[in-house]
Amino acid sequence: MKNSVFCLFALSLVVAGCQPKKSKDPKDSSPQITTVKGDPGVFVKDTALAGNAPIPSEFLTPEAQFAANVVEFVEEPRDVAEEALKGQVPENRWESQKEKKTTVFGLTAIDGGVRLQGLYVGVDVIVNLLSVDGGYVLSSLLMDGQPTLGEGSPNELIHSSYSQGTGSLSFMYQNKTVGKRVVGTFYLARMNPNGQNLSKPTILESAYAYLFGAGVPVHWKNDKPTKLLLCSAYPDQLALATQKMVSKWQEALGQRLQLISEVAAPCPPFGDVNAHTINFVDEWIEITGDWAVKGQTSVVRLGESEFIMDADIFINLGEFQENLDNIGVPEKVRGERVMNSPSFMADLSSTILHEIGHLLGLDHLGAQFKDQPSVMSYSQKDRAQVKLFDYDLKAVRELYDAHVVTEKPSAPTAQAEEKNDGELVLPN
Repeated sequence: MKNSVFCLFALSLVVAGCQPKKSKDPKDSSPQITTVKGDPGVFVKDTALAGNAPIPSEFLTPEAQFAANVVEFVEEPRDVAEEALKGQVPENRWESQKEKKTTVFGLTAIDGGVRLQGLYVGVDVIVNLLSVDGGYVLSSLLMDGQPTLGEGSPNELIHSSYSQGTGSLSFMYQNKTVGKRVVGTFYLARMNPNGQNLSKPTILESAYAYLFGAGVPVHWKNDKPTKLLLCSAYPDQLALATQKMVSKWQEALGQRLQLISEVAAPCPPFGDVNAHTINFVDEWIEITGDWAVKGQTSVVRLGESEFIMDADIFINLGEFQENLDNIGVPEKVRGERVMNSPSFMADLSSTILHEIGHLLGLDHLGAQFKDQPSVMSYSQKDRAQVKLFDYDLKAVRELYDAHVVTEKPSAPTAQAEEKNDGELVLPN
């Protein structure tokens, strides 16, 4: 039986998963490569993919400067010792980079379009965009001269998006070759939206653990509500449980940030910069490592600024299924009856509550917080209570205290209805 705890990797693009926490400089802007067993395509299954959607021409002005981020889910070969797979394992282009220099991406005009070019952790990246009516579409994406997207690339462009509000772009790609399957996103965040450079966060003398380093307050903007889309086709009990966990964090935030949720189907994929999603993955997928991954959250920072650009949560129902296997719950009594059981829903709800904490900007508690009760800790005892502790309340309030909204937000309402006259039992 696997251990089932939470853990995190902290970097400029943060992915919160469940392998043992690695020692990593929180200011490191390296890409996050997550290795999985199974098909990483489950992370975009049944989502609304837009393909090569145009980017308005006014978005890419001559003075525009961008910072880059990358997230990839990469398939682990089934048996790397097999002769048939030797030489077929895709080389991680990032691992061999000794020079980690990163530069701002500048924009230049080229024949028939524009080009964005810069260094990202030592990799020379070129993004070529072709002019079309009213805007631009991606022509090619090259990394150290090798095509990641476009002619000669093994990857297919499945989705592109842009946000005028955050000044950000994303290009999602997928490789469906068994043994080398990949789903990834290349992000570009404009460093000077509206002609003004984004400010870096003011370092706090903080006693709390934040995703991008202790005392580094990277958070959501509060000029409009932060909306979480509840995605995938799953029982109403899961939607209701999720919305109750959102409400717990909203109560803690008060006027500091308006956090709302709504059910949506289909959702945009996780790499869409306009949508922040909570996804329930009901197909088998396993994040490789020694620990079972029940939940995983990616948080993308807007360059090196104080703002979060995008974040998405995955709840891996396969790991909950494995727990049911381990404790001997018969297959015939699962489904609605299991969803209504207090122990199952407490486990699921605590995972959701924990992952929303990551989405808001909170990190796991390190050794300096030993014996500190928190939903963000590794403690099974803490998680079993499905509540926010004093530490959680103080940490999230400090993170958002300097950015208080003027009007009190209304609490989110649960849109899911319970069926079969069953009572959903959740701890307070």
